[in-house]
Amino acid sequence: MANRNQADNSPKPPYGPAPRVRRREPRSGTTDASPVGSSPGPARRRVLRRLAVSLLAMGLLGTVCWAWVVPVLIRSEIQRQVDKVWRGQVRIGSLDLDLNGTLVLRDAQLLDGGGRQWLRLDQASVELGDWPSLRPTIRRVRARKVDVAVHFDGETPILPVQPTRDHVDLLDNLESVEATQIALALNDDSGKLEQCDDFSVSLHRTGGKYEVAIHRPPSSPGEISILAQIDPATLEAAMRVFASLDVRPRYGQMLLAAVNASEVDSAQGHVHADLSVNGRLDQPLSLKAEGTLTLGDWRMSSRGSAVVDDLDLDIRVDGLAGQVVQGGLEAGPWAVQVNSIRFSFDRANQSLLLDLALSSRWQTDQMSTFWRQLMADVEGSGQVELAGPLRLSLDTGELLEADLKGRVQARTLSVPLRPPLVLSDLEGELSVRPAMVRLQGVSGRVWDGRLEGAVSAMWGTPTTQPLRPPAPSARTQPARARLDDVVFSGDVILTNVDMAEVTRQFQGHDPSRQGRASASGKLSIRGLDVKSLGGKVAVYMDDVEAFRLPVLSQILTFLKVQKETSDFHGTFDMQGLTATIERARLANRLSALEVEPGGTIDLGQGRMDFYLVAVPLSTVRDLLLKIPLVNLLVNLQDKLTRLLVRGQWDDPPSKLLSVQPIRNVGEGTLTFFRDVARSGGQIGGDVLNTLRSIIELPFGKPRKEQPVEEP
Repeated sequence: MANRNQADNSPKPPYGPAPRVRRREPRSGTTDASPVGSSPGPARRRVLRRLAVSLLAMGLLGTVCWAWVVPVLIRSEIQRQVDKVWRGQVRIGSLDLDLNGTLVLRDAQLLDGGGRQWLRLDQASVELGDWPSLRPTIRRVRARKVDVAVHFDGETPILPVQPTRDHVDLLDNLESVEATQIALALNDDSGKLEQCDDFSVSLHRTGGKYEVAIHRPPSSPGEISILAQIDPATLEAAMRVFASLDVRPRYGQMLLAAVNASEVDSAQGHVHADLSVNGRLDQPLSLKAEGTLTLGDWRMSSRGSAVVDDLDLDIRVDGLAGQVVQGGLEAGPWAVQVNSIRFSFDRANQSLLLDLALSSRWQTDQMSTFWRQLMADVEGSGQVELAGPLRLSLDTGELLEADLKGRVQARTLSVPLRPPLVLSDLEGELSVRPAMVRLQGVSGRVWDGRLEGAVSAMWGTPTTQPLRPPAPSARTQPARARLDDVVFSGDVILTNVDMAEVTRQFQGHDPSRQGRASASGKLSIRGLDVKSLGGKVAVYMDDVEAFRLPVLSQILTFLKVQKETSDFHGTFDMQGLTATIERARLANRLSALEVEPGGTIDLGQGRMDFYLVAVPLSTVRDLLLKIPLVNLLVNLQDKLTRLLVRGQWDDPPSKLLSVQPIRNVGEGTLTFFRDVARSGGQIGGDVLNTLRSIIELPFGKPRKEQPVEEP
């Protein structure tokens, strides 16, 4: 090839000179000694430039993915796993991830659907497994400053946990969790109610099981130590629990809610527990405990009113059974001593069986509003002994079965009637069954006389069957008793009552100064509704100053025998506060009278409406004793007085009484007049048996009806 520097002597083309070619000089610092083709050409240089740009772009893209896309994917995966078991969302303030798969979360929060915070982590370090991958798992977690909050709706905790069978695969490779500086708070709509600090939790996986430790140091108010081994596949757990702590009111609320104690809204006291517990965590009734449990200085209230003033129990637990070694209770008027309590849990029927023996004293001098309302203002003092078995529902806390027997003694007992009925030296045999309490064989003193009888309270559907293990399919649902639904009934007889005491209490002024009385009644009432009162009452008064009694005083004044002592015998049918007269007779030395059946006395309104027939014994005594009964009415026709008693019982005689024509004077009335004339103004006969004939015997056994003798 010719040298490009030599002159070109070739002939020029006819169209002009050839174009000038500019030679590219080598770059400074280079030599032209390289062989032809050894320097990269333009095309190769362009490829190298593009490769460099691509590598730079890929690095930038990887950085962007690592800094933004991967955290987004991790956040999304965490939320997806939480959604399987929680109704709410996860918020994470910041998230850092290194190449080794260590994730650092800061300001992480777990919220419910209403935006309330349940969990907050100040900082947590999470070591990921299966890394790198799009579906990593969690291997180890370390967290500090953990705030746990439980929210209440009234007295009930709100748990936004949703039941699921989905597998939470994020935890498949979990090996350990350590958390310190844990604070537990209880909140409601008004804000934070209670808080318990300084917990620590650790969890370690060993051989397919988790070893869990929960600890609160003794330096904190209340020491807690729980060591547990849990099988995550079956949730079988073996735990050792030690606790010595003061339970404040709101923590007590959680315990009350767990046992459905709806009537009590606050509880506080000290708990000391040393227990071994075994069973499945997802089946609380399967848990079996062994050890000791002590409750001390427990107080409970309802709407700010004291229910329990002091409760102390030492309990020994053995599996699903145990016993109260010793204990006592002060609740309102009651001071209860535990003589023996044995208990066992019936898992098949979800019930608690108790066999107890208690003795108690009661004194109503000082009672809270709760107890005063519960006892319907009954006052007094005495003692009660009670023993026997009973069964409680674990679902509702209601009494399913019971067969309790005991004895009641009352030094004084004031029943809130108008005016109050005051009893003394009262005693009787007590029995308690579901929806029924009965006091039988009652004896006592009232108005200086003697009281006998039986009383009971029933509600819902009472059962009288002995305690027995119920079949699961035959479980009953007892009714919850309210005072308005309770039916009180009684068979009562009073004998030899001092009329001076009776009239002093009921009249207040000008009481009777002599006379004794007896009475019997078979009555029932629903709650305290007097309109529901029903039954029968019989009364007998002996040598009483009837002229000091309402109505009778007006009648005796009209008959001009007001200063005479009298005998009275009456039988009445009660419907509400209205007494319908079945029989009413009065006799004294100077006169005798009988009320015609069917008349009424309204005790609520103080109004009367009845007829009576009277005879002046001082003028007809010889006729009554000498004339045969068949001819007696003809001879007495003009001697008898028939009166209409209509009006208020405090009306004067001129307004209350009016003379009526004589009619329908029966043989029984004439016989009564003759017997009074013979006795000198006394109502004779076996009056006490007559009184007893309308009631049952004190122990509740039916009494054979006896014929009522004409006195």
